[in-house]
Amino acid sequence: MKPWLFSLLLALAPAQLYSYPNPIRSVPLRGFAPSCEPARLSSCPNPLPASEQIIRWPLREPTILSKLSFQLALTAPGASSGLEWIPDDTPVSVFGGTDQTIRVVFHNPADHLIETGYKTRLFQAGAATAMPLGPAQAWKTVRALPGQTCVETATLPFPEVKTATLVLVRWLDDSGAALGPAKVWVYPTNLLHDLKALSPDNPVGLLDPRALLKPLLRRSGVDYQDLELTPLESFSGNLVLVGPFNSASPAPAGLAKRLKRAASRGLAVVWFTSPPAEKANEAEFPATLLREGDGAIVLCPAKLLSKIPDNPVAQRELIRLASLVVNPEKYETELLEPTP
Repeated sequence: MKPWLFSLLLALAPAQLYSYPNPIRSVPLRGFAPSCEPARLSSCPNPLPASEQIIRWPLREPTILSKLSFQLALTAPGASSGLEWIPDDTPVSVFGGTDQTIRVVFHNPADHLIETGYKTRLFQAGAATAMPLGPAQAWKTVRALPGQTCVETATLPFPEVKTATLVLVRWLDDSGAALGPAKVWVYPTNLLHDLKALSPDNPVGLLDPRALLKPLLRRSGVDYQDLELTPLESFSGNLVLVGPFNSASPAPAGLAKRLKRAASRGLAVVWFTSPPAEKANEAEFPATLLREGDGAIVLCPAKLLSKIPDNPVAQRELIRLASLVVNPEKYETELLEPTP
């Protein structure tokens, strides 16, 4: 354990640290989009142009894609004999209802210059089919020298959605042959609205001196009480989001002790904290759950909030951590007990 983190935990002592089997239980930050495997070409002929095909594939479960069948079905017959599309293993997540930019990589395997014009087309993945989201749209001409790998960006109009939706992006060359698909998870813009379910009868307490969360909660319709204006000891709700702080907006004096007392009377606290300046280059610590009386505190890395306005993954992780600290008994049962 890092010495500075140990000192921070001592400041909250004698809070009970729930763990299994170690003294402190770490909660790994989660990503959730599946990784990609290299696409394969289907050998089944299809009389329709690639841009007009409706794609179907078998799924074992509605929410879990079978990688092999998924890739075989979604790489259209007659793929281009020119540039190759290179799958990106990095999960891509964006908010819907607006244009978003994604990365795409092409490679020229030939020994001569290739210059090809492309269109893009979006498909919405369902339980067993992928339906087109409108016609193909002109994109750009890609020019690649022999053996060259080109990294391009594409700004695409992702649809507004009400729940997490898998959208597939395909690139169609001048002959109609298709490359891809790239998989993009599209999320609604009001993800943080789920915080209301964790504090249904009271506003969320917010100690947010850098105003990272205030505009997002307002946009998501989540009522909050500003704890810079109201003493923490007077807050009557059950969930508080605290920090992060920096040299320009330092933490109030005695904050750790005040949070400990608040948790002992049943308050659930999510505290975004950073390592000291001299430890800034070290790897971020994982989220850590501490129990105190009838409540709990989750210490989590401040970097989670660094891109939260435009990052649905970070917003989902905030909701997950808030759920853990509001329902610590459920968390301990599900994650701390060993698997039989």
